[in-house]
Amino acid sequence: MKKYILILTLLGLTSCSTAQAIIPIENEKGFQEQDGITYYYKDVNGELAKFTGTWKYETATEIFEITFYLKIKKDNGSSYEDQLLSKFKYIQNGVEIYNTYQEIDPLNFFGGFFVQPNNTNKINLSYHEPNVVYKSRRKRLNLEYIPATGIGQSPTVLWKRDVWQGSPAPPPYQVPKIMTLVKQ
Repeated sequence: MKKYILILTLLGLTSCSTAQAIIPIENEKGFQEQDGITYYYKDVNGELAKFTGTWKYETATEIFEITFYLKIKKDNGSSYEDQLLSKFKYIQNGVEIYNTYQEIDPLNFFGGFFVQPNNTNKINLSYHEPNVVYKSRRKRLNLEYIPATGIGQSPTVLWKRDVWQGSPAPPPYQVPKIMTLVKQ
């Protein structure tokens, strides 16, 4: 019995030997990590909550609907991070181009960092569309949250997709590059 208690105690101490640090997610960009510490970029101030929920863009020929949800403590291999994940559908001229609402764990627009720690209304995410193979890792989605300014108004998000300079020819994306989404 003493042997089992000793083994359990040693296992417990071994699992606690790695130092851990919680960093507010808005301070992630540019943060200098140190070896031997596991970092958790946590949404301690609830800054990602304003982006969660369903948003919609609609014109005479296009409908884009996206639902952002929060993934708590996603394992990134060497660190952890609270992340925005999404599911969406895009309809053009009455034809459904994409619908990821049935997918179990789509990685279309995810992760990200706040562009400026003192302005948590702007976030930069990774950008992917289903079935589009594009070699550049420099595909980004910039979102800017704009709160409602009056009674009966809904908040909006300005959406801007970006492929950084130096990337090969533009990818064959279907979703509009620039949109204003309205909270549903």
